[in-house]
Amino acid sequence: MGLRSKFLLILIIFSVVPLLSFFFINQRLFDKLGSEVYQIAKVLLLQTTAKELQASADNYTLNINREMSYIVKHLENCRDEIEKAMFQSKLTSSQNSALRAQEIATQKLPYFFQRLKIFRSELVSLNLSSGDGFHLQYPPEEDSGTALIPYLENTAPGEDKPVWGLPGMFPSGDLAKQYITVGLPIQYANGSTMGNISIVFDIIKLLQSIRPSSQWSPYMKSLLLVVDYQKDNQIDGFQVIGTRAPLSDNTVWLAEKTFSLNRVLEVEDAAVSLFLGKKYGEQGYVSLPYEGEVSVLAFSKIEIGLGILNILPEREVLYRITRHPGRLSRWLSLDSFLIVSGVVMIMVIIAVYRSRLMLVPFFSMVSAFRRLSEGDFSSRLEFSTQDERQMVADAFNDMTLQLKDGMRMRQGLEVAKEVQHNFFPEVATNISDLEIAAGMSYCEETGGDYVDVLQGKDGKICVIVGDVTGHGIGAALLMATIRSLIRGRYEIDSDLSQLITSVNHKLTVDMGESGRFVTLFILEIDPAVQKMRWVRAGHDPAWFFCNRDNSIVSLIGPGLALGVDSEFVYSGSCRDNLESGDVIVIGTDGIWETIDTDGHQFGKSRLEQIVSENLNRTATDISDSLLAAVSIFRGDQDQEDDVSLVVIKVAEQWNK
Repeated sequence: MGLRSKFLLILIIFSVVPLLSFFFINQRLFDKLGSEVYQIAKVLLLQTTAKELQASADNYTLNINREMSYIVKHLENCRDEIEKAMFQSKLTSSQNSALRAQEIATQKLPYFFQRLKIFRSELVSLNLSSGDGFHLQYPPEEDSGTALIPYLENTAPGEDKPVWGLPGMFPSGDLAKQYITVGLPIQYANGSTMGNISIVFDIIKLLQSIRPSSQWSPYMKSLLLVVDYQKDNQIDGFQVIGTRAPLSDNTVWLAEKTFSLNRVLEVEDAAVSLFLGKKYGEQGYVSLPYEGEVSVLAFSKIEIGLGILNILPEREVLYRITRHPGRLSRWLSLDSFLIVSGVVMIMVIIAVYRSRLMLVPFFSMVSAFRRLSEGDFSSRLEFSTQDERQMVADAFNDMTLQLKDGMRMRQGLEVAKEVQHNFFPEVATNISDLEIAAGMSYCEETGGDYVDVLQGKDGKICVIVGDVTGHGIGAALLMATIRSLIRGRYEIDSDLSQLITSVNHKLTVDMGESGRFVTLFILEIDPAVQKMRWVRAGHDPAWFFCNRDNSIVSLIGPGLALGVDSEFVYSGSCRDNLESGDVIVIGTDGIWETIDTDGHQFGKSRLEQIVSENLNRTATDISDSLLAAVSIFRGDQDQEDDVSLVVIKVAEQWNK
């Protein structure tokens, strides 16, 4: 196959592949569009359904409230007749008056019941209670399951507010769970309370007289709920006292044994929100799992603490549109395929005629790329065209210059990395009866952490750990400057406070307004007197692990970071009586601020635990164990900060 044929084939491929990619991307977009259109239709349909369910629940509530107001009106008429008879008898709050009032109520209660029963089929019984413990119920032979209304002894004169007893509110024996009680106070002529009269009615029978109006009525389930309150008047939950099953007559309600709504609704908080008046969710409807099936819910609250909950499975609403979510995407995909096919044919024809003209610049590109791949950064594309090939040539020429600069910078970084690694101190295993181990890991080619070990006069050992703000070349240069200043000053000045004060003054002047600063911890141990001194310049305190009592002491002390205030005077701290087995750990924040895959920090507590568990081992073992723990804790995460560590352990021959 000739070069022209190959190039023609390449042109065709480069033309067809994007078009095919475009086709398949469009295919996915069309599928997504069809799904989104389906989802929009689904949401709109569920919103409309939720409003219909809500209207049905509100219709139930409206009728129940109206019927209950009628019941209260009947009760008021009965109460008024009793009070009228008491007024005519001029009864007041005395023992004789109470007996006479009870006689009047005993005579009238059966009459009231028979009169109300004619047009109130849900009536169960009439009750009268007084403050002296007297209670009368009619009819007496029936187990009405009355939730007794307590004696209203605290009723203010003239107060005429009905008191409702819901299922479970005032339990008295084995009560019928669908019975509701409403009571009103009975007052003497002087306004004092004699007792109260109450009506017990069957809420289930009352519901059966109401016919809901909704196209979803045959498919939805309706629940009559009563609210459970905690002592602080917070909603504790709901109990179901009546149900209307789907695929049944609209007026067929059945009493339920009281059970918590938690058993059927997986999200109780949503039911509470419905009760508090939040009828619709963010999408315009409330959808929750009910008996293992996602359903649309609508709740309407009845004034006395009851509520109607309508439940309709989503499948009953959506079955009409479940067959259509992919139809739109298939239509769009067919149109897209025909368009792409036509474009491909046109591109093939154009590629045949244009391939010859494009060969010469193409050969130049191949040759230039080959030279560049062999390391010749002087390669250039020297041709002029009036199309995108000229842009490729210009981009190639710019790229070679940038690659040349990049390689030069890369080589410079390698040299800087090698130089900085040479700065790392070569610590002997045992110096002046001290075991010293140091470890360092940069997060980039170069870093800003500074670790050094110096041998001073009279066998003194000086350990420095510092942390320069930032990373990279700038931090590395500043670290080298600090190293040079400290090493030069330590040879002539053995006082650590003066040394750091002098270094800070010179460093602050050199840094100017760069905004950088350095935290540093410098520690000097004098084996001759078994004493250590240190200066803390804004760095985290070192740890001192005492071998005698296994205590952990922070080597704290005052001090500002270097490079902040050139006039700051540093002061040192000291500790006597170093003993064999004591361990000192100095590190940078890259250790305890290491983050794992869950976003948790390594922390100082974990560092103290690891060191404490390895106190009987050598300084090198302690350092290796700690650095390994940090690496394992970080896992696959990129190292975000430099990690540096120095471990000093007093050898066994220290006190000999």
